[in-house]
Amino acid sequence: MANVLYYLGAGASANALPIVNEMTERFGLFFLMAHYYYDKYRDGGGGMSELIRSIGALYFVLKKNRSIDTYAKELWLKNKNDVSREERIETLKNILSLYLIWEERHKEDGFLRANDISKDKFSSYLLSQQDFVPIVRGNNCFESAQDNRQDLYPIKEEFRAIIEKFDNLIKEKKLIDDRYINFLIDVSEQGQTHPKFPSNKIKIVSWNYDNQFELACDKKWAGETYQKEIKPNLLQLNGKFERHKGCSFIGVLEYFLKNKKYIGINWFDKQQGGQEYSDIKFAWETEKPNFDEFLKPFDNYGAKHIVVIGYSFPFANREIDKLILQKIISNNFDTGQIPRKQYDNNTKKYSYHPKVNIYIQALSKKDYEDIKERIISLADIDLEADGIKITQVEDPIKFFIPNAL
Repeated sequence: MANVLYYLGAGASANALPIVNEMTERFGLFFLMAHYYYDKYRDGGGGMSELIRSIGALYFVLKKNRSIDTYAKELWLKNKNDVSREERIETLKNILSLYLIWEERHKEDGFLRANDISKDKFSSYLLSQQDFVPIVRGNNCFESAQDNRQDLYPIKEEFRAIIEKFDNLIKEKKLIDDRYINFLIDVSEQGQTHPKFPSNKIKIVSWNYDNQFELACDKKWAGETYQKEIKPNLLQLNGKFERHKGCSFIGVLEYFLKNKKYIGINWFDKQQGGQEYSDIKFAWETEKPNFDEFLKPFDNYGAKHIVVIGYSFPFANREIDKLILQKIISNNFDTGQIPRKQYDNNTKKYSYHPKVNIYIQALSKKDYEDIKERIISLADIDLEADGIKITQVEDPIKFFIPNAL
């Protein structure tokens, strides 16, 4: 029986959710739609205008070539005595949750009003606005009006360019990346009442906030399959955002304002006593991370095969990636009498114990080489001495499944 560890990043969900270089334009459309719904369907009370301004301010942050993760870390690095630091980070997480809910849910009937989903409708709305600048200027959680002033003109032209791409932007992403559905069908076994995920063979580590596995199960099988078979073997290192099934877009915005923040139990914090806070938690939020609890699922788990999909091992996540990779690989080696490398007097060759295969699913040779170099450094391995083989997989259609499984 071969143990397989899947290591997923944003590229694993790229057919459903944007990767970093697609984020700014799509976030601009999200901001425009949030303002449109707020303006058309509600009277502006209850803090909604401040929320819309904060969404707009975050859009302009993204325009400065900063990812949300990078900007969140920039806020976190500010003086710890700055009373607004925690509030800004929490608000950023909540807006990120709102955005991801919109990305996931706008493909569903009823989330957006059907007669509002048109380029002409949004073009007319934008032209009807006397000046978009006040939407962003004023109270927002991130940067002052002075910080943003030079970025705000000509704001109508900027959003007009986004609206010109409206039809493509609203349709280019699927609700579910088909690769998740295909993967679950391929690896699942027949159970008595519902499909059985091979939990004794596969574990999944994901840096994504999304619900793709859950959505894929809902599409093909009852939610029971996800809750009982997949969820226990899926570790989402940055947490996840709530799905809010059945809510309309304006309903999700109002839920945010009513509850002030998305409350949930983060896996790591639950192990520490169950304190409640936003489900999304960035890897670098503790100054001296103690990730023993994170590593518990990997006790005595040695993966003979590690499959990396859509993840580049960015520098900001290095501490956790280092711990997980070293734990998984070292669990394969017998710490007793058998060394990692043995010399066979009969064959006059070295044999390795054991052999670990790492598969990197990457379309370009450069991406593959970059990721391979980072894995070797983080895992602190010598490919020859440790008997480890790293292979490029170029298939863009399906998640790779090792033959040994």
